[in-house]
Amino acid sequence: MDRVIFLFDNLDNELWKTSLLIDLKIEENATYQIEYIPILKKKNGVIMAEGEKKRRNITRFF
Repeated sequence: MDRVIFLFDNLDNELWKTSLLIDLKIEENATYQIEYIPILKKKNGVIMAEGEKKRRNITRFF
């Protein structure tokens, strides 16, 4: 399975420091599963959000 991650790092705004990875699995019978993985930008990389930050990150997008 190939994965591509894009990190857009343009502003020092809180909204630019949060994002979701989307893990989409498509089966041969046209069924699919979607998993949303909340992440946070930290300096020159990203980490998975946990706890309250994870909950807040997901609710911002939905």
